[in-house]
Amino acid sequence: MPLALRILLVEDSSADAEFNAYEVRKVLPACEFRRVETREDYLAALADFTPDVILCDYHLPRFDGLAALDLALAHCPDVPFILVTGALDEATAVSCMKAGAWDYILKDHLSRLGPAVLGALEQQRLRLENRRANEELRQSEERYRCLFEDNHAVMLLLDPESSEIVDANPSAAAFYGYSREQLRSKRITEINTLDADEVRREMELAKAAQRYHFNFRHRLADGSIRDVEVFSATISLSGRALLLSIIHDVTERKTAETGRQLAQFCIDHAAIGMLRIDADGRILMANERACRSLGYPHGELRERSLYDLDPNLTESLWREQRRALDGQETRTFESVHRRKDGTLFPVEVTLSRLDYEGQFLYFAFVYDIADRKLYEEEMRKLSTAVEQSPASVILTDPWGRIEYVNPKFTQITGYAAEEVLGRNPSLMKSGETSEEEYRQLWETITAGGEWRGEFHNRRKDGSLFWESAAISAIRNEFGAISHFLAVKEDITERKAYEEQLRHLATHDELTGLANRTLLLDRLEQAIHYAQRSRRLVAVLLLDLDRFKVLNDSLGHSVGDELLFSAAQRLRTVVREMDSVARLGGDEFVILLGELAGEDDVGPVARKVLEHLTLPYQLGARDLTVTASLGISLYPRDGQDAETLLRNADVAMYRAKEEGGCFRFYAPEMNLRVMETLEMEADLRRALEREEFCLHYQPKVALATGKIYGAEALLRWRHPERGMVAPGTFIPLAEETGLILPIGEWVIGEVCAQLRRWRDAGLPVLPVAANLSARQFRREDLAETARCFLRERDLEPGLLEMELTESMIMRDPQAAVATMRQFKDLGVTLALDDFGTGYSSLNYLRRFPVDSLKIDRSFISDAADDPSAAAVVTSIVAIAHSLGLQAVAEGVETRRQLDFLRHCGCDSFQGFYFSRPLPAADFAALARQGIAG
Repeated sequence: MPLALRILLVEDSSADAEFNAYEVRKVLPACEFRRVETREDYLAALADFTPDVILCDYHLPRFDGLAALDLALAHCPDVPFILVTGALDEATAVSCMKAGAWDYILKDHLSRLGPAVLGALEQQRLRLENRRANEELRQSEERYRCLFEDNHAVMLLLDPESSEIVDANPSAAAFYGYSREQLRSKRITEINTLDADEVRREMELAKAAQRYHFNFRHRLADGSIRDVEVFSATISLSGRALLLSIIHDVTERKTAETGRQLAQFCIDHAAIGMLRIDADGRILMANERACRSLGYPHGELRERSLYDLDPNLTESLWREQRRALDGQETRTFESVHRRKDGTLFPVEVTLSRLDYEGQFLYFAFVYDIADRKLYEEEMRKLSTAVEQSPASVILTDPWGRIEYVNPKFTQITGYAAEEVLGRNPSLMKSGETSEEEYRQLWETITAGGEWRGEFHNRRKDGSLFWESAAISAIRNEFGAISHFLAVKEDITERKAYEEQLRHLATHDELTGLANRTLLLDRLEQAIHYAQRSRRLVAVLLLDLDRFKVLNDSLGHSVGDELLFSAAQRLRTVVREMDSVARLGGDEFVILLGELAGEDDVGPVARKVLEHLTLPYQLGARDLTVTASLGISLYPRDGQDAETLLRNADVAMYRAKEEGGCFRFYAPEMNLRVMETLEMEADLRRALEREEFCLHYQPKVALATGKIYGAEALLRWRHPERGMVAPGTFIPLAEETGLILPIGEWVIGEVCAQLRRWRDAGLPVLPVAANLSARQFRREDLAETARCFLRERDLEPGLLEMELTESMIMRDPQAAVATMRQFKDLGVTLALDDFGTGYSSLNYLRRFPVDSLKIDRSFISDAADDPSAAAVVTSIVAIAHSLGLQAVAEGVETRRQLDFLRHCGCDSFQGFYFSRPLPAADFAALARQGIAG
């Protein structure tokens, strides 16, 4: 292949051809040129010269550029064709481009020729690559079709949106018992035994590539159900996003696995010890019973051998035992085993052998025969085992007269054996068991059956206790009932536990306080009593300020400790007749009844807040929290429980706005609710009325002292309220979803302002826009930014997006995908308020951010508080170790600035240098920069 590019010059002027060649050689020195000026020479050159690029004059003596273009398209359509002419009107140029010309250059602008040739060659390369890609796609789809049709595996092609079976291969038709046409008319939800909604959720996981392996049960045409293992992946076929599912029938495997699990369960729960041993006597496996009998943990027993267990076993004896199995399947013998603690106990061992793949494995079934030995040796001492039983045992004659009780009976009831012998067990009746139940008991046991039930009996000292009883008949050798045996267990504690569960139904599990259900019941009772006594009822509703922040940052265990401690303090503040309840989260309610007047409430509220604000010792931390408390009174503020709670809640939010205090409910507080609704309506119209504007706070490089960028901050110029603080309307915008169009406007306005500054010849510095959590979850966010940048013809690097830790940690994988889109676009990313969230360093290194912004809460204390200074220094070190810039927010003093310089921070922003400024003021400041 020749190294030089072949360029065909269709030009009647040799001088112009030389100029053209000169410009091309500037960018492509190694070129071979040929000039032609007639149609015949042009056709010959197309055939034998095979040009890589054609440069053609439009006006030729014998034919024009359009004719040359037609011939080029006919003979070499992929060769770039560029018109180089002295004069060409716009209409003719457009016609040439539409006809297939790649570009046109006027001869008085020949400096564009070299770049135009390079651009055309790159365009040619992209066209050819695209053609190859399309051909590869066609071949790929053809290969898929062959693989799909001829595969022995069961395959279904599914539409994840409609759940329809788009196609099924022959193996699928054979497996399901339907024809392929029948399968194509069905939805996968008709075959999958799961609920349709659950099937769609699983398909969504496969579509999102969050899972690819599933286990389902599928229904065949004959109605039978098969266990299947499904592997699903998304494929693009003919422009459609589909799911290719490969189905394996695992019914037999599941059955075998169930059998294996059942066998393993039997081994694990067998009442006899089981050991698997190799030919050298090493223990390879031991079941739970064996471990428990020998006193070894599983892992430790597998490190032992038979010689550790049997003190009488020698290598020669073990060889004899193995040889003894040559002529028989099993061998049973008695021996002695040593437990881990050194104690010995008699065992009966059944030894068997298994030839497993040419290797002998030995199984020892070990039965602890200590009890049997005792039984054989001391049959007459059987009563000893009964007397040591943890259950109460009573033996009566057929008429119910007591013949024997064990010591446990005496321990539980307080009756000595001699006090009850010859008497009926009814002497313990408490009167709480019905005669009908006793009648059923006697009918059951006299018929030879076993009766099970519970008694609430009375001890000798008169105290009541619960016991669970199993009573059955004992028959003699002739089959006649000779005795009745009652085995009883004291279940008083269990009954108490059940009562505790009932208590939890009306009480908060964490704090032990009344829950909402019990509170409403008590509040209705208090209202009822107040109606008769003409007294007041007060509802005090409070919550802990900034509890969610504390809970998220320190962890739920610390949050739970705080809630429990707060509940205990509330209990100590109120009277015994008052109620304290937890509604949920960090909301508590105190119910004060039988109040003489409103003046009785204020001191209690003050006392509550004072106790709650005392420091909490939670582990190694000392925490101080504040609370906000709202009060409503019956009958002034409501006639029912729900109204009183609602109005107390309104008052509590007013107190929270005013900061850690208490407020009585007043009807005008509802006006605040109306104001919020009005603000929401105004907020919806603010974009249309162009009431929003952006202020720009400079960002300053610490190394040079120069402004290198800005952060755009949203402001609302309300026609009646004036400038509305962002903290007032941003949360409302988030709550209502209006933050989405507002956030889009912010990005667009930043790009528009950057263009205005550039058009005015002003310094153009990168500007950061803050993203909201809702906005960040938009799939088209990066594309929106791309459109704004393209519309304003801006470099992507002039736009920066600020994200928060909590925003990206909600769904880290999705966040990384969105951030990658911004990085591919060329937009820079900053992690805002770093240190206040809960991202781990493991995640941080995966996030493609360019800078970390240190939250102002750390900066404000960094110059005076060593712990805050340590946090800032650590964040700067983390940023630099990850190759990121560290930016400090909220710098307000010279000491803070000096500290940041000392710890190596890269840049800062804050009131010390400048407040956020309108666009014009910021531009003026940017011209000046900053000295020092």
